[in-house]
Amino acid sequence: HKGHSPYWTRTPASRDFAHLTTKLEGNIGYLGVTAEDLGVRPVITLALGKVRVAGGSGSMADPYTLSPLSEATPDPTAAARATLLPALPVPGTEGLSEGIPDDGLAAANPATGWAKTGDLRREGFPALTPEGFLPEGEEAFVHIDEAGGVWRYADQALRVMIDKTRDEEMQSNILIAEIYLKEGAPGFRMVHHDPENRTVNRDAFKEKPANIAKNNPLVFSMDGDYYLYRVSMAKNRTGYPIGVIIRDGDILFDKPPREGREAYPPLDMLALFENGDMQVFRANEKTAEEMVALGARDVLAFGPYLIRDGEMNAFHERLGNTNQPRAGIGMVQPGHYFAVIVEGRIKGSLGVPTRRVGQMFMDLGCATAFNLDGGWTSAMVFMGKQLNQLDKSGVRDNARIQNEVMGIGYNENVK
Repeated sequence: HKGHSPYWTRTPASRDFAHLTTKLEGNIGYLGVTAEDLGVRPVITLALGKVRVAGGSGSMADPYTLSPLSEATPDPTAAARATLLPALPVPGTEGLSEGIPDDGLAAANPATGWAKTGDLRREGFPALTPEGFLPEGEEAFVHIDEAGGVWRYADQALRVMIDKTRDEEMQSNILIAEIYLKEGAPGFRMVHHDPENRTVNRDAFKEKPANIAKNNPLVFSMDGDYYLYRVSMAKNRTGYPIGVIIRDGDILFDKPPREGREAYPPLDMLALFENGDMQVFRANEKTAEEMVALGARDVLAFGPYLIRDGEMNAFHERLGNTNQPRAGIGMVQPGHYFAVIVEGRIKGSLGVPTRRVGQMFMDLGCATAFNLDGGWTSAMVFMGKQLNQLDKSGVRDNARIQNEVMGIGYNENVK
């Protein structure tokens, strides 16, 4: 009756009988839930995997029109990919790997079965099998174009596509890695610099992420949760939380934050499984023993989790809302993953809030996504070289020394 209809959020207000809502000016306020004329406006969630954009530009004057997805329709995330991943052909490979239908199912299916790894983004590669990998006996394909912001890799079990793009609205550079894995092949796992010293925060047991990748030798790696920083903090502060930390099935720490703690990071959990699955949990949702019982091989504590079961997290109003260098990992479904790093604190790239990273993973079709340690910890490494820039001197292997990385793929030529 006052000329606007606010949306309720999922977060209760601090006062009794009230809920946080959107307000007329676009900010967040509260609305008493005892008003006699109160109604509820439903919010509809679209299953993007079952529809396609049939027309429209997405503006108020020309809204999108949708039609059901059929076997002949293209990838339903094509519009988001066109924005986040502009077409960047690999020189000298135009026209390769054509003839396989792109039905979009790898991005559309829920994260319950293995991804159709051969159905999406085959351009720029030599001839691939129907599953989307190199035929047996062929040498691994590697293409690196640093100036063009394009990196490609393929072997008999792994395909990696990395593109450097830009978020003009946020004035930030973004590295987006799309990764396909053959079913049954080793997936993402935490790889230690010194496996015998996983709980001691000493520089002697750490190394630059690029060097950890070269020493192991990993095709692709991301940074993780850098839990050793919290280990050092806990020495001088009684009760300081470290989180639930599990590596290779071993419980290293079971020190979650207290219920109701408001801090960044919230120490939500990311679980990596032997079968290629990724799952996210709130802090305190499960104990370390329960995570091991679920079959989690590695459990990281950082967060917040960005997406769970295809739904965005309800982000904190204040924490994680500044523009910073960010890092995250996401899964469309087992066998199909995305990793994202946003550069920040440098000329030409300001960084983004955590919520913006979550929206990127939503636009890419991820059903699961998790915020990793950003800032100087963030490191995307391909074939032994760090790709993201952390200071004004340019791109170089200068991320802070760490005890581990999250790696996938092995190639003896990594150096």
